Amino acid sequence: MNINYLIYRNLKKNIKNYYLYVFALIFSVGLYFAFVTLQYDPAMDEAKGSVKGAAALGAASVLLVAIVAIFLLYANTIFIKRRSKEIGLFQLIGLTKGKIFRILSAENLILYFGSMVIGIFAGFAASRLILMILFKVTGVDTEAALSFSSEAMIQTIIVFAVIYVLIMIMNYTFIKRQSILSLFH
Repeated sequence: MNINYLIYRNLKKNIKNYYLYVFALIFSVGLYFAFVTLQYDPAMDEAKGSVKGAAALGAASVLLVAIVAIFLLYANTIFIKRRSKEIGLFQLIGLTKGKIFRILSAENLILYFGSMVIGIFAGFAASRLILMILFKVTGVDTEAALSFSSEAMIQTIIVFAVIYVLIMIMNYTFIKRQSILSLFH
């Protein structure tokens, strides 16, 4: 049996378990990308020009990264615990913990970066709506134009790549710590 076949079969078999995880990823990436797009939007130059505006955008960005990271790490914890019996079965049939980690990493890579692409497009679409709401609340009378920011995309990719590495470290420690018996409980 080929590892690529196992990865494909697991993706197909566990599609019902992935809904929450994929939704969490798409929502988090979309929210973060929409916010970062606002930071780089030329219409926000007036708000960034003041010291309070620049500080508020910077603090909100850091807070949003922390919230998104905690949310995704928690969703991954739920996801990996749901699959503990499957991991135990893999060990029972003779797969090493390293191969099991590679299988889970490949599945996560496909899901994570596929969800990131969808989330970036969703965040791009939502950024104009958020900008219109922000202009309405602050009383700014200007048109909210839709502009794609490559800086926002790069920042989003970097942030979520770091979160992906944290998730992989978490998965690795979970697999290494568990015995076959503990995985079946």
